[in-house]
Amino acid sequence: MDNALLSRDEKVSATFCIIKCEGNNDITLENLTITGGNSTNGGGVKLDGGEVKIIKCNIYGNEGILGGGGIHSQAKKLTLTSCDISKNSVMWAGGGISFIGGTITITDCNISNNTTVLQAGGLGAAGSKITMNNCKVTGNNATKGNGGGISLIGKATLTAISCDISGNKAPESADIAVEEGSTYKTDKEEK
Repeated sequence: MDNALLSRDEKVSATFCIIKCEGNNDITLENLTITGGNSTNGGGVKLDGGEVKIIKCNIYGNEGILGGGGIHSQAKKLTLTSCDISKNSVMWAGGGISFIGGTITITDCNISNNTTVLQAGGLGAAGSKITMNNCKVTGNNATKGNGGGISLIGKATLTAISCDISGNKAPESADIAVEEGSTYKTDKEEK
């Protein structure tokens, strides 16, 4: 699909994710607007297995309960390029994006104004290896937990190069929260 708007009809009361990809399939999503999803994991996009590329997509206004209001990924390899992931929300973790395992590369993306109640307003990762280049993670909020911008758990690693990770809100660790066993490195600090 290219240059399409994918949205849930407001008249539909059932919860569902807009795009769900399962199995070991390799797919590319490009030039899409994905909005209005509401699901337990991955209101906008849910990925399970395979290698996935998401390019020039606008993923906004989606909701989740456990993880990933915008995107929930258990893909082996995920590449996000030139995407805007904003105004998504979740109750548990990863208002914008949640990752469980896998290798993730995020380049030239904006992850902003996403919310969660507990942790990882913008991006949450458990056991994932993440590399970010020239990205903004700003204005995200974890209202009662930690990691307003980013939360790393379960031996997750993050390398962020030329990224703006600032202006996020949380009662603890507003921009980056790191649980024992996880690590991150930016241009400015390492933990």
